[in-house]
Amino acid sequence: QVENDLLSSTARLETGAVVIPMMPIPSGKEFINSLAIQFSAENLSVPALQKLLSIGQSMDSLEAEQGREELLAVAGEFTRHLPRFAIDSIDLDTVQGSVSLGFSVQGNQHTGDLLTQYLNEPPVTEADSQAMSKQALNAVNSTVSFSATDSMLNWGCEHFGSAAAMADGNPPSHAKRMATLCQEMATSGDFLMMACDTEVDIARKQLCLTAMEEVRKPWVEERKLMFRLEEGIFSINDVPVELPVGP
Repeated sequence: QVENDLLSSTARLETGAVVIPMMPIPSGKEFINSLAIQFSAENLSVPALQKLLSIGQSMDSLEAEQGREELLAVAGEFTRHLPRFAIDSIDLDTVQGSVSLGFSVQGNQHTGDLLTQYLNEPPVTEADSQAMSKQALNAVNSTVSFSATDSMLNWGCEHFGSAAAMADGNPPSHAKRMATLCQEMATSGDFLMMACDTEVDIARKQLCLTAMEEVRKPWVEERKLMFRLEEGIFSINDVPVELPVGP
């Protein structure tokens, strides 16, 4: 769909039941009941896309400075409309339960400035790269979503938790205990509190724990997590969270 020279599009892929011979499940049984993936793109400047294609076709004949100027113009036009790209959902339904993932990234008012800076003065040193990476946190808005059924979480803990314990040379009884502990932490949301363990400042650690208490309420009730980075502010389930700085 094109409106006012801006392109938006959505695509969806779906499958039925799928047999995966190499999966550690009873032989011959279908593991995946269905898989659906939805993609979308919004606010893509058609003139900018056409210009970018033109630059790509004539890149060999362009002088370096001319090519840079062309790219600067395209970057400005492209980011001005705050484009958005997303894998809106990856919905997987299996014999063990279901899980859903999503991811999106969108430009904001700082994106154009960052791209312009990168094209004009690309990072040279490690310090330059680190500084630009920090700027990028303010220049891009993004989300990551996750949800799962209890049966899928329990199966994941039982299979992967046990496998990890056995790989370390532990007896089956220890692997079973590890799987049970994993299931308890997943169900209660206690695994979220572990994000605060590396915080060394007592006051900051308490703030982290308080925030995570709010974060885990939707997880306990609905088994949903939404990670969001917007204008440099990070939140989980709409609760602002300051990540631990560690020792």
